[in-house]
Formats: sequence, C-alpha cells, structure tokens
Amino acid sequence: MTFFYKKKRKEKKALLSSLDPRSRLFATLTLIVVVLITPGEKGKNFIILSLFIFFLAFFSRFSIREIGRGIFLIFPLLLFLSFTIFLTEGNHLVLLFNLWIKFLLIFFTLRIFSLTTDLTELIKALEKMRVPHLLTSLLFLSLRFIFVFGEETERKRRALISRTPWRMRMKIKLKVLSSLIIHFLDQIFLRSQTFFAAMLSRGFEGRVRTISDLRLKKGDYLFLSFFLGLIFYSIFS
Repeated sequence: MTFFYKKKRKEKKALLSSLDPRSRLFATLTLIVVVLITPGEKGKNFIILSLFIFFLAFFSRFSIREIGRGIFLIFPLLLFLSFTIFLTEGNHLVLLFNLWIKFLLIFFTLRIFSLTTDLTELIKALEKMRVPHLLTSLLFLSLRFIFVFGEETERKRRALISRTPWRMRMKIKLKVLSSLIIHFLDQIFLRSQTFFAAMLSRGFEGRVRTISDLRLKKGDYLFLSFFLGLIFYSIFS
C-alpha cells in the first residue's frame, strides 16, 4: 500500500483528476472486476482493456515511470504463482498469460487511481456512497498510520546501522532484533496515541471534512456512459 498512497502527490490537472472521485472509484472497481472475470482465451478483450487503461494514463499525463513505479514489488509473487501453475493440469501457457495479464492490468489500474485520487477524496467518496462511518474512519486512520509506521521503522534501521558498523554474528543479530522489536512496538503505540490526540484536538469527529462538497457533473456522466459502453462491449463481444 505504501507505493499506492504517498504523503504528497504531483498535481495533475487532466481528465481523471477533474472527475468526481466517486466516478473514478466506480470505474476502478468495475474495471478490476471485468479484468478478473474475463477468460484467458479472450485475447481481444484484454487488448481492449489494455488500450483503455493506456488512454486513461495518456490523457491524465502520466509517464511510464510514474505508472510503473513499484511494479517490481509484485514480481516475486508473480514468479511464485507462475511456478505453482506448472503443478496443475491444463494449458499452462494460457494460464500463465491469464495470470500475468490480469496482475499487470489490475496493478496499472490501481496506480492510475492512486495517482489521481487523494486519500481524503477516497474517504469522502466512500462516505457519499453510504459506506458506514466506522469503516471509513478505520480505513482513514490505517492508511495514515502506515506512514508513521514507515518513519519509525526507518529511524530504528538507521540507529541500528550507526551503532553497529561491524558485521554481527547471526545469534547476536537475532538477540538485538528481538529487543528492538519490543521497543519498536512500544514506540509505535505511544506515537499512535499522540497522533490520535492531535487529531481530536483539531476537531476530528470520525468524518472527513472538505471545503467543497462532491457533485457529479456532465463530464462524470459522459465518462461513465463511455466507460460502461466499453465494458459491455468487452464482456459481450
């Protein structure tokens, strides 16, 4: 999740960024479901879906480097799943194609959504879609706390490296790491309490407040109409 949501994102005044976040969320979830249910034998459908994702990235002015950032993190999982395919029966080439193309399309779809949608926009869209406030609050706090967790991990790593310039034996390393983990969890708990107290002092009531309310515009309806037409054509063609 850390490469899907960053603290700051580069502003993109383009096609997707100008749409209502509910339109982006609906399109993203629908596209993922269509990719998952499309049979591996329908190569033409995957070409249509790939071109649609490419045009979304192009009109949103994203470079290949931005879209592909973090893709190497899923390669170990893909390689492992690819190996398990050969332990099953069936057409291995079709299964491999089905696995790789679906993983890559879903990854690129999520990357485009994360680059065009802030965390606050996502939570606000979920609230407008009548998702329970308890779930949206848990999601908001969890994604926010990921960055605190990452910062604390990096601090402990730098402290360990600066205090141990020599190579330690495995037994000593495990002993040091076990003591660090206990201290690390204690620090994380204390920082989470400070973090939550700061939010309460600033008037946080479990809901995301924005200056302007969300409203579907003509561009949203045009985008959703074109998107649904393309999805129906991809499914029934």
